[in-house]
Amino acid sequence: MNRSSERRALCGLNLVVVALGVALLSGCGAARATRFEAFAAAGVNYGQARSQFLRLSLDTNIERDTLELRKQHEALDAAGRARVLNEQDQILQERIGILADLERHGAVMNQYFQALARLAGPQADANAAAAAQRLSGELGGLSDALARKSIRGTPVSEKIGQVTAIAVGELRNRALERHLREYAPLIQRQLALEEAMLSLLVDEYIEDRKVLRNHERRTVLLPPFRADSLPPDWDALRKRFLLAEIDVTRARAAQEAARQLRSAFEGLAGGDREGRLAALQLAIDRMNQFIGPGAK
Repeated sequence: MNRSSERRALCGLNLVVVALGVALLSGCGAARATRFEAFAAAGVNYGQARSQFLRLSLDTNIERDTLELRKQHEALDAAGRARVLNEQDQILQERIGILADLERHGAVMNQYFQALARLAGPQADANAAAAAQRLSGELGGLSDALARKSIRGTPVSEKIGQVTAIAVGELRNRALERHLREYAPLIQRQLALEEAMLSLLVDEYIEDRKVLRNHERRTVLLPPFRADSLPPDWDALRKRFLLAEIDVTRARAAQEAARQLRSAFEGLAGGDREGRLAALQLAIDRMNQFIGPGAK
């Protein structure tokens, strides 16, 4: 090969290397936008599981409250019973109101995730950007009210930890990049609020289930065992009771899913390409397993 041919070959090789470099860089931006689509889809799945957990936690809270009323019933006269019932009904109505606000926040969050998926997708347009912007503002208003609520005497605002500021990197999808630069901190606060609320509700759920299980042990499991002979179904009853102990600890899956949702968003917005989405999906899968038939 003569020098002229060598120069042409070397020049061609350099062009290939440059082209590959550009493709790889472009691919990173495109892959990151695709990961935002995957994150948004996971966020919608989380919202569906979270809604079921909220209903489960409310059902359990009502069961415990009713049990406490039964304990007080015999010790009170008619006037005292009416007073206590009214007081407990008011407390539960406040609790139901908090869950209604949280459900509303979750519904708007789901809409935001869907808008984010459109914004991150190949067909992103001005409508997707406008929807994501509008929903971000709506979430901000709803979260302010939720942060002022209390659960079992603990203000939600006290459970919201410090969050690290997100430095949004460059994206091939400029519309998504512009949105994140303006609204990523606000969305981060929503997810931190979500994590705080789920932490308090999971603590409450575990406490409620503990009270109910102890009552069941005293009234259902223990009396037959004290008798001279055991009923045929006592073995199965004891097994169910012990396995229920394990199921209650799995309620932490809801809290972990909320934490992973925030972590995944922070990682994506900040340019982290590690496996946070995999951790998020695993947490959501575990949450779905918990709220299945064995949840109670």
